[in-house]
Amino acid sequence: MKVQSLWRMGVIISAMGILIWILVGAIPDSSAISSPVYNMVVEEEPSNITSLGTFWQLTAKAGGLRWAIFAVFVIGVFLVAWKLFELYSEWKKAAPLMNLNFRNLTLQEIVRNVEGQPQNILSRIIAALLNLFQSTGSANGLSEEIGNYVKYEQDRFDTFRTRLMFLSDTAGALGLLGTVWGMFLTFFTGNLDKQVIMNGMGIALLTTLLGLVVSIILNLSTTEVYSLFQKILDRIAGKSEELRFRLLELSSGGMQTVPAALPAGQIRNYETAPQVEVIEAEPVRETRPSIQSEKIPAAQKSRPSPVLSQIEVVKSLPSTLSAGQKPVKCEVKVTDQQGKPIAGQSVQIRVLEGSGSLEEEGQQELIIRSDKAGRVEWKVHAGQQVGPLVLQISGEADGIVAIRMETMVSAGAPSKLRILGGNHQSTKIGEKLPRNLKVAVEDRFGNPVSGAACVFSVKEDEGVFPNGKNTVEVATGDDGVAETSLQFCTKPGLVLVHCKLEEGGLKTHFELFAQEE
Repeated sequence: MKVQSLWRMGVIISAMGILIWILVGAIPDSSAISSPVYNMVVEEEPSNITSLGTFWQLTAKAGGLRWAIFAVFVIGVFLVAWKLFELYSEWKKAAPLMNLNFRNLTLQEIVRNVEGQPQNILSRIIAALLNLFQSTGSANGLSEEIGNYVKYEQDRFDTFRTRLMFLSDTAGALGLLGTVWGMFLTFFTGNLDKQVIMNGMGIALLTTLLGLVVSIILNLSTTEVYSLFQKILDRIAGKSEELRFRLLELSSGGMQTVPAALPAGQIRNYETAPQVEVIEAEPVRETRPSIQSEKIPAAQKSRPSPVLSQIEVVKSLPSTLSAGQKPVKCEVKVTDQQGKPIAGQSVQIRVLEGSGSLEEEGQQELIIRSDKAGRVEWKVHAGQQVGPLVLQISGEADGIVAIRMETMVSAGAPSKLRILGGNHQSTKIGEKLPRNLKVAVEDRFGNPVSGAACVFSVKEDEGVFPNGKNTVEVATGDDGVAETSLQFCTKPGLVLVHCKLEEGGLKTHFELFAQEE
């Protein structure tokens, strides 16, 4: 790690030295600028920009500053190429683990598959999850571990992004420096000869052009690399969640043998790839209390465990929910092949689609054990966004038994009434306004409210609506917008059109002007 830090520091110092050397070489001595020799050189080398055939010949007119900008560009391209190579290597090394189906593997099989894997992001996080699971015998802290690791990788990438943003800003700053230097060359000598002016302006414009081009390229590269990195990290986090759910199933199913854990100090050591070692251990019995678990009488312990056959809906989601409304209760019942309730069956509830959550706000996944009557109940929050909300309720038997619950989340009560268009218009009396008057109705989360009755009104001698009256009621459409036209009467001057929403008592008004003929 120290060698890598020293190498990075050496690269930075070398790059800074090269830039300083280029800048010093690009700026001639001020005494030379005012000398007759310098003026003679300027006069004898007219700017022939219009005759240039290539972009490289054009950049030559930017003087020595172009090398500084090119140096920044080369360093930026090198960093981008290196990061792309790192991401490709990480993804290639992680491919064997990405192709594993953790749901069909035991804990020992998972450990054997992870053991000996090359060092990569996915192998490190899986090893960390297994270490934590084995050292504590519980799957409770795995979600936080995944979140910490994702945050750690994002912080590492932010360091790379900061460097590229610095290079992008440096390219722009060098372009600006060239602009200032070109202006200085133009006016410092006090000579208004057109060749002096053209050369100075050429340096100013061309360095600015080069700086902007390099800055745009580096910014675009940073954005695209970040997008690729985020996609890979999301895939890795999703695979880690798959492992976490499998470990939850194993822990809730009464795992009989737990391999020994690695030292606790290695659990969050993300810089290294901890290898998971399988060591035979004495059978341990899980003593953690389970959610809604029931004690089984001693006489029943010898009976075979019932196998989940069906999940019955006792209380489903209502057909519609309003965004932000109070949580609703749902309930299912798990039964075996004879239709008898199963006690202690692990049931997973997961939000498949929509912004809703379970029990606590923001919780997307929940595992609950059925009670003595085989029932499982939980609360559902509608969330803040409109659209379909889909839940999956599943349990594991010989295979996966799963059902779905679906509802539609609609906008809540109107909370905002705002003018969308048509305000501050003017036309002659007796004529129709060129644009309609539009208002938008939204709930407290910004969702459009449809079917809201908006009442537009104006004084009798100032205007009429399409119904021939000075008052009209318009309902909002699916986009939450209500609009109407207006024709002025014979009274010139300021015209106020009021809009009122009966539900919620919301009000606003339009300011219009009727011109005399």
